[in-house]
Amino acid sequence: MKVAATRARTDQRHLVVTFHERAERVRRHLRGQGAAPTGPLWVLYHGAVTPDGAASIEVALSFTGHAEPGEGTVVRLEGAHTRAVCRVLCRGCFPPRIMGAYAAVDRWLDARGAQPCGVFREVYPAT
Repeated sequence: MKVAATRARTDQRHLVVTFHERAERVRRHLRGQGAAPTGPLWVLYHGAVTPDGAASIEVALSFTGHAEPGEGTVVRLEGAHTRAVCRVLCRGCFPPRIMGAYAAVDRWLDARGAQPCGVFREVYPAT
């Protein structure tokens, strides 16, 4: 699928604000080019976002239509893959509670002898 994405470096304290700002940037970019977002928004973690250290996150959104890269937004193809999913209610989406979801996915993978094929991501069906 076609994806528009933007990256930012953030620490845990600024994560939510950074996520929302980057999500709006991607949406604005797509709207400005006449493309239509499809599906949920997701955040890929390219490192550990902690209270003491920043890491790179990537906010991505699939779309239909045509969009070119620009304004800090890339356009790429997201390859087919299988997701191991742990559903979390909104009240559980903050540290340290969210770490239980990551542990559950790790246990699921271990039980099946599976290995992750990419970085961890959080999928937000409604943002």
